[in-house]
Amino acid sequence: GEGGRPSHHPAWLPLALQMALTGEESASVTVFPFNMLVSSPSASSHFRLSSQVKWPPLPPPSDESRAVARKLAGLWELTSMTNDGKPFPGGAKGRIFYSKTWYSAQVTGLKGLWHFVYSGRWHMHEGRVYHVCYCNSPMACFEVLQDSQLGLEASDASRQSYGGVRMRGAKLMEDGTLELSVEDGQQKLLCWRKVDSFSAASGGRWGPSWEGEGA
Repeated sequence: GEGGRPSHHPAWLPLALQMALTGEESASVTVFPFNMLVSSPSASSHFRLSSQVKWPPLPPPSDESRAVARKLAGLWELTSMTNDGKPFPGGAKGRIFYSKTWYSAQVTGLKGLWHFVYSGRWHMHEGRVYHVCYCNSPMACFEVLQDSQLGLEASDASRQSYGGVRMRGAKLMEDGTLELSVEDGQQKLLCWRKVDSFSAASGGRWGPSWEGEGA
């Protein structure tokens, strides 16, 4: 912009990344409890919640973490998801996009009734990936997030997960797949494969049968 000032509101990028990842538009407005029944965030709520978010610089990664981060950069599709070793009911689908600094992630199960999408900036540290959340889908807003212990939070008092950090154990396997683990009372294991482009089946909230395209 003029005078070296940014030409766009900083909250646009996390929202745009989330919309691009899922192929879904943001909702103009959502009202409880109907916000749980839509797949994308309310634009008005997103900008309101973003007003509390800070933009602190991320700490420099170690050489080892930087090497892993380079391998993570790109597009990933979910191949399986388990809870305590058992397949997620009804199966699951998902996508992750990692750039050098930014990410967007989607995990969907229960034929679309369980739909988590979030985006922001990410950091690698000692085998864990830290997702700093700058945009959340309505269902993702209700997750209670723990302190990262690294000072990565972008908000002093996170509201609806904005400015909070989602922490995942990260392990790159010999076959090139990525395992992300989550401990939230249950042990969730999500397996991902790197792709050159996303398949239509991996994105969005509803499957073809819910959209009226087939049986």
